[in-house]
Amino acid sequence: MSQRCLPILLLVLSLSFHGLSQVPVAPTSNAPPTTPARPVADTYFGTKIIDNFRWIEDLKNPEVQSWFKAQNDYTRSVLDRIPGRDRLRARIAELDDAGVRVSGWQSFSGRLFYLK
Repeated sequence: MSQRCLPILLLVLSLSFHGLSQVPVAPTSNAPPTTPARPVADTYFGTKIIDNFRWIEDLKNPEVQSWFKAQNDYTRSVLDRIPGRDRLRARIAELDDAGVRVSGWQSFSGRLFYLK
């Protein structure tokens, strides 16, 4: 998404979610998947740092892939219950596809720089 649409997106989201806060959403019956902590300690310049979730960095590990899928499934179940979500996504896509804007032209050492 382009930077020019960020203010529009924030406005649309704030207006949309303000209206959505009045609409009751049924609580989910399932909770997010648990994430086991498996401490790994490193020492940097004499300071011991413990990383409980380094195991998640191994994206080829089937357990990590399963954890990501469970997280995605939970997130999808929550997002799919938001009233008017599809309409909001369509409107944001419409606003984002409004064209290209170029600004901030500058020339330096024979090269042209600009923001797009």
